Amino acid sequence: GGTSRSGNTEPEPAIRLFQVRGTDEYNTKATEVPARATSLNSNDVFVLKTDTMCYLWCGKGCSGDEREMAKTVANIISTQDKQTILEGQEPAEFWVALGGKAPYSSDKRFQETVVQYKPRLFECSNQTGRFIMTEVVDFAQSDLDEDDVMMLDTWEELFLWIGKSANEYEKTESLNSAKEYLKSHPAGRDLATPIITVKQGHEPPTFTGWFSAWDSHKWSSDLSYEDMKKNLGDVSAISQISA
Repeated sequence: GGTSRSGNTEPEPAIRLFQVRGTDEYNTKATEVPARATSLNSNDVFVLKTDTMCYLWCGKGCSGDEREMAKTVANIISTQDKQTILEGQEPAEFWVALGGKAPYSSDKRFQETVVQYKPRLFECSNQTGRFIMTEVVDFAQSDLDEDDVMMLDTWEELFLWIGKSANEYEKTESLNSAKEYLKSHPAGRDLATPIITVKQGHEPPTFTGWFSAWDSHKWSSDLSYEDMKKNLGDVSAISQISA
């Protein structure tokens, strides 16, 4: 939101959450994320600033470099007392500040301090007139193109993310290409590796956890009225939102 920039006129939120992620002292960085429980990830450290306390939440898979960076961030953003808490040992006040408990990326893969295989993201598109797969390096949520299909390889599974405007040819060819990708992989991949289809706006934590600073509300404003009713399951809730 740019609230830390010099000359900023926007009021600073009362509650702020920062995700600290990296594999070493050179690439570890902190990113402000929505202050919601769904933003948490077992693989990282999070700094939660409130009016009365600054929490350093250490996920089960976080690294020493992430913890050190989190301490630096905490000292910069807050003059309040600092409290380090371990995942699974959170005080009630921590969850209250985040609006209550909610599911987040806590799969066993995210609890590993050292990930043996780094995830890879590919864009699957026929916008050039022929179907091609292009790898996206240092990927982020913003790299997911709603006009295409994206393939995320986490080694134990392949995710095919279907953008809302992806065409049928891309959907079909992406599945065929995912199967061929496994067959031709130089590491001798297991051909029984699950290929999981994920629709834009309905991403599970096992998918979002591989992205830094994932915003679960990024595409919610793009949902149709019927989709909103289906997701919320209550028409009265719709009228409250639109009022």
